[in-house]
Amino acid sequence: MQDSKNILFMCDCLERYRFMNRLASALPDHHCTFITSEPLVKLFALFKGQNCIFVKAKHHLLDSSKSVEILDIAGKTIEFLNDEVTKEKASLDITSIVFSLNKYFKRTKPDVAIIWNGQQIIGRALTKYCADNDIETRYLEISNLPDKLFCDVLGVNALSSIAKKPEILDKYSEVDDEFHADWIKFYNIEKSKKLPQSIKKNSDIFLNFANKAIKLLIQPIGSREIKLNRLFNPQNKINLSKAILTDNLEGINYIFLALQVSNDTQIKLHSKVNNLEAIKLANEIAIQNGVKLLVKLHPAETNQIEADQIIELQRKMGFIISNNNTTDLIKSSCEVATINSTVGLEAKIIGRNVTVLGNAYYTKFNYSRIKKYIHNYLVDNIDYFSNTAIDQVTALKILQINQSDGKYNKK
Repeated sequence: MQDSKNILFMCDCLERYRFMNRLASALPDHHCTFITSEPLVKLFALFKGQNCIFVKAKHHLLDSSKSVEILDIAGKTIEFLNDEVTKEKASLDITSIVFSLNKYFKRTKPDVAIIWNGQQIIGRALTKYCADNDIETRYLEISNLPDKLFCDVLGVNALSSIAKKPEILDKYSEVDDEFHADWIKFYNIEKSKKLPQSIKKNSDIFLNFANKAIKLLIQPIGSREIKLNRLFNPQNKINLSKAILTDNLEGINYIFLALQVSNDTQIKLHSKVNNLEAIKLANEIAIQNGVKLLVKLHPAETNQIEADQIIELQRKMGFIISNNNTTDLIKSSCEVATINSTVGLEAKIIGRNVTVLGNAYYTKFNYSRIKKYIHNYLVDNIDYFSNTAIDQVTALKILQINQSDGKYNKK
């Protein structure tokens, strides 16, 4: 039996709490604590009798929040990069989180922190706290491959161990081609379905709005203004009525560019080009190859201003905009261009040539590494968007993983 560990789970939103709660429930022999700035997460945790640290901004810590190190960390948070908070506010929030953690864990520190993505204010603060206290970290992210979760000890995307050292994958056992081919069949079926992150339930919209309203009153960390357009357009759907949308692509040779959510950490932190610049670069590639450029906006995009700018570019440059299924668009393309989206990885999986315009962890993946990444590196049997229970064996893999030697470290 594995020794009991003290585990700290980061919950930066209600959706994340639902997932982290499923993960914690699969680890009944371990001592689990949640940390959040979301009032409803704290309320739900109290209702379930769970340990939960609720972080408020502590204004008496203002001086320490102005240290060079804290300001540097604040400048890399996605909230600051998206102009949602000032660097000074982000610095104060980071200081408040670290202070709260040191106070809560005065006697016994966590053994491991489970951090989603890690680029938010709370994620950056947790990374600093763990580094200062020699605490293990596990960074999680959606893999965009069915029933598989990205987990890394250093970070996600361009900050991950396999981005820094892709040869880690070479230490895994080779994956049988027939086994991989069978998985591809399953993958194609699953990818033909609607993107789960584009589906928003009315109950979730209401709870998220209520959570934001409460935050305005009690001012925890990360408090931001509730914008009026969110009241009248709660699902944040963009309007593409002025775009020329093309569904019938028969006989058209094209390079496919799948755009990313405009405020995605992948673009803000790991790319010198944004969506608009990517379109211009990909269009140049298409012209050089004598084919058309086909662009698809991300289904979870909410920035109407950027959508309008893309439509204006379409008028000037004449590229195609389509809402067809992404997997179908990849399969019908002659080539794929991407900033650093996992669409690039999906294109590599089916053998398409991929041009990466940003910094992507899979840039140096060959066929062997792709198979090892899918079947050995990623954590199996976890559907982030599901409500089904996570089994204990799967949850324990997250605690045991150690990418320094390319293997699970079974203690």
